[in-house]
Amino acid sequence: MSAFVYQSEGHRYLLDGVEIPSVTTVIRAAGLMPPMFGATDWHLQRGTAVHKATALSDENDLDETTVDPEIRGRLDAWRAFRAATPQFVIAEIERPRYHPGLRYGGTADREGSWAGRPSIVDIKGGAPAAWHGVQLSAYAALVGAVDRYGVYLAADGTWKVVPYTDRQDVGIFQSALACYQWRDRHGLLERA
Repeated sequence: MSAFVYQSEGHRYLLDGVEIPSVTTVIRAAGLMPPMFGATDWHLQRGTAVHKATALSDENDLDETTVDPEIRGRLDAWRAFRAATPQFVIAEIERPRYHPGLRYGGTADREGSWAGRPSIVDIKGGAPAAWHGVQLSAYAALVGAVDRYGVYLAADGTWKVVPYTDRQDVGIFQSALACYQWRDRHGLLERA
């Protein structure tokens, strides 16, 4: 059995002591997602805080007095989504995983079932983007999910669900991963 370790600092996945790429690293290296122009550390920290608040809320462990007003609207949107979709039952919250055959790591925001079908839900800010389907296909492969959903949370407390159904998404990710691994073997990857 392989030794798998996730290091939250640096967002690193290690398999038998060797770093394996994350889903987002592969997608970014393949040029499938646009550069994050205008995204500041503040935006990234806000996203992390939204994910933490929604996770604590789902675990019934959120101290409401700690929720920053910048996060409140998106947390309210998540709670409204959860109340409106009892057909989505959560089994796991942000559990890091790896694919033993393809050697990549990832963390789906929520694993569970939607209307009885194995599914994943990813919490998003902003607008839906084509690369989100590719990202979710990689997460789905990690957990054996059939269905993939992006839940887009807005600061005003509204939300939108986007089902990702393009069957090509998984092939696109696997192609991007093969190119990433080839470039890595040949020393052609730019390291941060």
